[in-house]
Parts: sequence; C-alpha cells; structure tokens
Amino acid sequence: MAAAVDATDDDGGNVGPLVALPSLHAMFPAAGAGYLAKALRENSYNADTVVMRMLDEVNADESATEGGAPSPCRAELTREQTLVHEGVETLRAGLAPFASDPDFDPEATPSLFSDMSLILSESGERVPVHRVVLAARSDLMRERLASTAETTTQSDAGSIVEGSNEACNVELDSSVTARGLRHALTLVYTGRVKVPQEDVPELSAAALALGLKASQKILTHLDAQEAHTLTRLHHPEAAASPNAGSNGAAAEEEDEAAAVVDMGTTFEDDDQDYGSGFGLFVNNPLFSDVSLRLSDERSFAGHRILLSAGNPFFAAILRPTLGMVGGLGEGAIDLPEQADEANETMLTLLTSINTGSANYTDLLMADVQIQTGLLAISGYFQQASLTKQVETTPILAPLTLTGPSLSRSP
Repeated sequence: MAAAVDATDDDGGNVGPLVALPSLHAMFPAAGAGYLAKALRENSYNADTVVMRMLDEVNADESATEGGAPSPCRAELTREQTLVHEGVETLRAGLAPFASDPDFDPEATPSLFSDMSLILSESGERVPVHRVVLAARSDLMRERLASTAETTTQSDAGSIVEGSNEACNVELDSSVTARGLRHALTLVYTGRVKVPQEDVPELSAAALALGLKASQKILTHLDAQEAHTLTRLHHPEAAASPNAGSNGAAAEEEDEAAAVVDMGTTFEDDDQDYGSGFGLFVNNPLFSDVSLRLSDERSFAGHRILLSAGNPFFAAILRPTLGMVGGLGEGAIDLPEQADEANETMLTLLTSINTGSANYTDLLMADVQIQTGLLAISGYFQQASLTKQVETTPILAPLTLTGPSLSRSP
C-alpha cells in the first residue's frame, strides 16, 4: 500500500506533499484532507510512517463502540464536510428562484439570464432555462447543447438576448408534461425535489428526457412502489407481517408508512453530485455570458446565473440589470484592483462560487502568501464559505522545503 504513495520518495520514504497528499487521500477517503496534511507535516513528510499511522487509526475507528467519540481523522472529515455542505446549500438556495414557477413563487425569476427554452410538444409552451445549468447537471444535455452552440468567446460574451437563442432550444417529447418538467427543473437547479406520489411518474418522464443522473433513482422508487401496490392488491395475506397479532398492528404500521409516502416523496442529490458538474464551467468560455476583467488585462469567463446565485457581491451587480445586455458594458465586469491576485487565487474563488466550496487539496497546497491572498479576496467578494475554509485549513508545506523531493514548484 505504501508503494502507491512513495513512487518518488528518497531512501527515507520522504516525498513531496504535491505527490503524497492526493495519494494518501485516495487510500484513506474516510480521513479528512486536512488531517492527512497535518500527519504528513508532523512526520516530516514520510509517507510510509503516515500510512502506518492511518492504518492504525482507521482500524481503531472501525472497532470503536457505537456512540463513542469519533477518531481525530473522522472528526476532521466531518468538519470539512460540514463546511462544504454549508457552501453548497448557499448555491442551492441561490439557484432555486430560477427554477420556480412564478404562479407559485412571487420571487421566481426563471427568465433572468436564460439563453434557451425547453419546448413542450403538446402545448408548445416554452420554458426558459439556462444552458450552463442543464449542461452541468446532465451529460446528455451537455453533449447536445455543446454540439449546437457557437463557441462563445469572452469578447462577445453577453451578446445573447435572454430566451432568444432559437438554435439551442430543445423540444421535448410528448411524454413530458408541464407539471413533470417543473418538478424536474427544481431537481436540476436545486438538487432536490419533493413531489406528491402521484406526480412521480411525470417527474420520471421529464428526468429521463433531460438525462438526469437521478433518473435511475426515480425509476427504482417507481418499481418498488409498483411492486408494493401489486403485492397488497393481489396477495394481501403476503403483505401482512407473519408476526402480526389479531389486532393488525403490523398492517396499521404499513398503512401509516404509506400515508407518509402519500404526503410527498423527496429525491435529493448529495453535495458532491450536485456541485461537481458546475465545476466544469469555472473559467470555461462554453455558454459564458460575461467576462470578468482585471486591471492588468487578464480576464476570466463567467456565467451570470452562477455568479449571481453563488455570490452576494456579483448578485448585487448582476441582478439589477434584469438581463439587459447593455447593462454590463458589452457583457463585461471590470473588477477592482483588490482582485489582482494570482490566477490560482481567482480560480479558487470562482470554484467556490460555482460549486459551493473550494477544493481542499488546492487549499492545502497553498503557501502562506497564497492563503493570505485567498483570505483577502474572499473577504472583499463576500464569499463567506471560502473564508471559513481558508481560515480552518492548515498549510501543508512552508514556503521552502529542504531536499529536492520536497521543493515546491515555482
């Protein structure tokens, strides 16, 4: 097991942190990246020693009695997951109004920043959506929309008038209903949806048409419900528990469970599944509709819906424009001098905005100067989740390390 870590080690088993940490994290996914970083530093970056230490801790953690205090490595993982969850919840909440039906939610703004429509074949109704969101949440839609999109460069970002990009509109087949599509889009934009049991088949049809990863989960639920219904209908004696008494206590419990299901069924993507697709569009010109320009002429491709949903600073700039193309000066935002940080610092900020959290390995690899820059830029742009991550993330390596295998790349 150690061989996978010390492929570039010296005779003492020491390796560079850039090599060791990702390998260790892959070997011990149940341990927090921050805890592994501390273990590397405490053991002079000797990967072999860290592997043996982690094996002992993981074994102790697995054999611990239920209800006991978590091991240090598991406590660190829980802390990391909590911070990530808080950031992802902010993103979910920010995107929710773009999926809501104005008839039900007065705060809904589904057409704001939209650059295409989904067309219901039965009624011809056009539902405004956002290519970057569909592409982030569905491999099928990403391939389809990318093949029809004219590559949008940063210089002409923002030239698309909301909802008018006819070439990218998608007509859905007749199995997709307006109600099913509304449920499916809630799942697309927020990563969770609660629907009445009778609406699940319509949700399933829409989710399949959009190529959502949750489609299989929804189908599995439908199959289980159908099997349960058929069993109760044709074999009521088999549906009852063999341990049920004459008072039918078990049957009553089943009826109560069924009543809970009838109140609504919730489908939810975990934080990783929800946020990972948006990470593909960090500084990606595909579907970009705004350029973020620095004073030194560098620029980054952005997407107005993600910037405004995931960050209050950009929301204050973008929301008042109400999608008017001229409101941004040819689709560009000139950033203040405070943003003139290293490229990796800006990319970390944009990753946090797009996905709800920064990559912990990237933060751990950052030196003192970069972490200081991250704190400054996250504070200026009011990205609270990134500030919390940086403040609680230990620095894996000092600015300079002795030995050729431990030298940081310039």
